[in-house]
Amino acid sequence: TKLRRFFGKHLYSLYLPMGIIYGYIEIYANSINKKTPWLNSGDIKNKKTSDTIFIMGSGRSINNYSEKQWKDIVNSDSLGFNFWLLHEFIPSYYMYELPRDKKMKEDFLYNLEHVEEEYRNTLIFLKEGNNGKKNSRVIPTNIFKQTKVLFNPTIPIIEVSQLERALKFIQKTINKKDNRKIVVFNKRASLFSAVLFSYLCGYKNIVLCGVDLNNTSYFYEENAKEIINRGLRVPNTGQRGNIHKTDNSEYGEVTISELLKGLDNVILRPNNIMLYTGSKESALYDWLPYYWEE
Repeated sequence: TKLRRFFGKHLYSLYLPMGIIYGYIEIYANSINKKTPWLNSGDIKNKKTSDTIFIMGSGRSINNYSEKQWKDIVNSDSLGFNFWLLHEFIPSYYMYELPRDKKMKEDFLYNLEHVEEEYRNTLIFLKEGNNGKKNSRVIPTNIFKQTKVLFNPTIPIIEVSQLERALKFIQKTINKKDNRKIVVFNKRASLFSAVLFSYLCGYKNIVLCGVDLNNTSYFYEENAKEIINRGLRVPNTGQRGNIHKTDNSEYGEVTISELLKGLDNVILRPNNIMLYTGSKESALYDWLPYYWEE
């Protein structure tokens, strides 16, 4: 780790491309003899119905959405990720990664299997970073048949000052059309990949719902009884303290807020794509416009 940090800090012009090449090699190595198909541009083309996409996070603010807000969400495309499957609303796309904790993974796979029927018309894809297709073998059989795998290399960043340079570099890569798969880079949180995915799909408006970050409460904590009555398991959030781990600098080189600001400045706004927050309760409301502002 010390060697990696030294090399990344003092020789970043080499560390960046070499880190991405290493990520590609690792993904392909971890995908040998795994039959799960990659997510490709054709899969997305068949699902896209609007210019606006709502990204559905698990923050508690989602419980405060009005009937009008839900109507707008229903009438547009949407992407849920990870624990969103506990919510009754079924999104257009569903992206997930498997928890590392054994008990959380068991509960997650149990829930995934039990929402199979509800998600039969949803485009489902697994996001496993440099693990590629490696972990797809543990997916329940019926869900496995519906699942694609996201080609999801990690961006090599050692410190925040490298973010703009790294994003400009990967933009050249992700803008190259590939009929076999799309490349959606990964860093720190699923939300980062979700926003990049939305950009690659050609959405003009990206709205972040249930992305609070300034607290560690999830929507399903308030609705635990209803979720259990639906036959699902309510997991532990895995969060501690007052700030979401992905926005806490103690847990990584760059926070999700810093990543989103970089995406907005380097990739989204220059391409006339608007990023919004769906809640004034979110930490992102300090700098992102509120989508439902009258």
